[in-house]
Formats: sequence, C-alpha cells, structure tokens
Amino acid sequence: MPTELKTVCPASVLRARDFLKCLAARKKAERGNAASKSLPEAYRKIDNFEQERRFGLKAERISPIISDNPMAAFGRLLSYREPRAAMCRAAFPSCGIPQGGQPTAWEYSVKRQWRGGMAAFLTFIMLISGCSAAPAGSGAESRTVAPANSTHYEPPAFRNAEFHPDAAVSGSGAEIDLSAVSQGYVAVRAQSDKRLKCQVVYGDVKYNYDLPGDGTPVVYPLQSGNGQYNVRVMQNTTENKYMELFSAQADVVLDSEFEPFLRPSQRVAYSVDSACVLLASDISAQAADAAAVVSSVYEYIQGNVDYDYDKAQNIVDNNVTGYLPDPDETLSTKKGICYDYAALAAAMLRSQGIPTKLITGYVSSGGSELYHAWNMIWLEESGWITVEIRAPRHEWQRIDLTFAAAGQSALVGDGKGYADKEVY
Repeated sequence: MPTELKTVCPASVLRARDFLKCLAARKKAERGNAASKSLPEAYRKIDNFEQERRFGLKAERISPIISDNPMAAFGRLLSYREPRAAMCRAAFPSCGIPQGGQPTAWEYSVKRQWRGGMAAFLTFIMLISGCSAAPAGSGAESRTVAPANSTHYEPPAFRNAEFHPDAAVSGSGAEIDLSAVSQGYVAVRAQSDKRLKCQVVYGDVKYNYDLPGDGTPVVYPLQSGNGQYNVRVMQNTTENKYMELFSAQADVVLDSEFEPFLRPSQRVAYSVDSACVLLASDISAQAADAAAVVSSVYEYIQGNVDYDYDKAQNIVDNNVTGYLPDPDETLSTKKGICYDYAALAAAMLRSQGIPTKLITGYVSSGGSELYHAWNMIWLEESGWITVEIRAPRHEWQRIDLTFAAAGQSALVGDGKGYADKEVY
C-alpha cells in the first residue's frame, strides 16, 4: 500500500497553499500508479480530511464524476467550497489582504486566481503523468480530460416589498396597502403623535409590531399561509392599552408558500443596495448550487461576526423590548446577538432566492429556557451546510448561527430543546 495521504498531508496543514504540496506528495508516493487512479483517490482522502475541519465537500456530492473525470471532480470540489479570505492569505502570503473587514472584490479576484492556479497545476500533473492520453503502442484507449465543471448558482430576480400609495385604503391617519398580499406581505404607514402598533391577525394567531408615527411605510409578512387576515392599526391610550384606529381585511392566496420568506420585512430589513445583499451576491457567484450558497454564508457569518455579550446582557438587565436587528449594521460592526445573526443570515439568503425563516422562541439553558432566535432554510436539492448539518430536499432545516459562532453559554443556550414561538 502506498504512503497514506494522511501521513503525507495531515488534516492540520490542509490549507490553500499546502493543498498543492499534498497533491505533489501524493503523486510522488504513488509514482507507480496511473494519475487517473491516484488522483481521484487523493481527492477522496483530501475530501475526508476537509470534512473534519469544516472545509471541502462530502464525498457523495462528487462521486458521480470522480471516477470518470478527476479534473471535473476537482472543479466541482472547488466550486462547492470557496476559500475564505484566510485561505487567500495562506495561498498568497504577500498579497496584502488586510486582517478583518468585509471581503472585497479584490479578495474574490484573488480567490479566482487561486482556483485557476490550482486547476492549471493539476492539469500539468495529469499531462506529464500520461493521464490525458495513453502512451503510443500501449493498446490503451486514448482519453481527453474534460474541462472543470463551471456550473454556478444563478439566483432569481430580486424580490422586493414596497408600499404602493395608490393602492392603499385609508382612514384615521392610517393607510394599509393590501395590493401585494399574494406575494406574502402587507405594507402600512400612519401618522400620529402617540405610540402606534400594527396587529396582523390570522384566526387565533396575532402578531404585534411597532409602527412609526411619522408616516414611514413598514412591511409586515403574512407568514401564516393562505386564509383571511385582518390588519389593524392600533394607537396607545394608557400604559399598555391600545385602541383600533383603522383596519382592513384580505383573503390571501399566496403565489407560493415561500413568498413571505423570500422578501424583506420589518424584522429582516434589506434592499437591493444593502451591503449584506451585495456580499451575498458575491458569495453566490462563486457557489455551485443553493446548498453551497447557504454553506458559504453560514461560514462567513460564523467566522466574521462575534457574539456581543455586552448588548445581550444590557437587553436582559434592562428588559429591552421592541429591538429590531439591522443586518448591515451587524455586518459593519461584526458583532451581534442571536437576533442579529438570524436577521443577517435571512437577509443574505432571501436576497439570493433561498427561502429563509427567522424564528424566535426558546432553547434549553442549564435546565431552564432561554429566549433565542435562529433560522430555518428550504432547499430544492439536499446538500451539506456544515460537516454536521445536511439540509434535506423539500424540508425546512434549522440552522443556529449564534450557537455555531459563540458556542454554549448562559446567553446562547446549549443548542438543544428548540421551541418555536414566532416566525418572521
């Protein structure tokens, strides 16, 4: 048995620049074997070790092509798991990428250079080892290596949510726009010098939202599915008591069950020009499919946003209510609480056409329950999000980025005993 890849290339050194060394060492160790046999085996082993350190791809995702076309398998491997800025720094120590900050277009350019260099290197190995054509007179069938798989995820058109004043019904200083209910949302605006609320009622389910009194339109999701909704604008009277100013009803038939989870709303606020959307677009341009987009967004947020223990403690100590996350602010400060993590993930994924719910509810924490926020995603095809999480096809899959980034704590919970309370 030739020298094992694990001996030549332990998992701890599998970084961008060391990847080439691993392949070269593997080739040297298996000099007696044809490259077409040794390289796919190298990929399988490299893939296994990449799994162990949250890089790479599950073996079954490239198994259909790995035996017939190792070059295409290599391209698929790269397209599924894009290197982060840290891997660029490892591959190009002198490239000058600053520590921290959002990845720039230049950084993604470096990633593309890295991929191109890797593919060129592998092609060179195959050519000199006779992989692309059998030696003359050997009786073996000549074979040409196909180019690496270049499939990339193509997100659908951006789905916006807007207030349409010409379509709104009005009364008592409030306006309610029901013209886009089939798209999963209602838009409301009002003017008042008193505190306002918007209540969205679906049968026995009631969602209460803050509504600014300066006439700013706000979008609220119709997350309970098809049926009759009653949208009420409420004005504060005394203490925690409110009276109805105006209301409107709608019999809703959604274009699809995913509509409310593909658009911005008050709790998941973003626009086509938001920084988080532009970043998500850059990430999706490098991904092979929706699972790879989710995986890359998950990896980015987990690696770049720190849990803000001070903010969390302040909210707990002062019983803060009405907190609204700002995905772009979280991206800029690189800090946040569970609500911020979940809103940022939802904004980035929704903008790329991936249905994503923001869930608030309770998780276990030292024998008690802790109020928390997380996400649920839906994929058309199954795929690995992390080493531990494989999202099924046509089912909602939970992902908890706060727990992934911060780990277990009294403010985060222990990643168990999830109980949904509200869905946005």
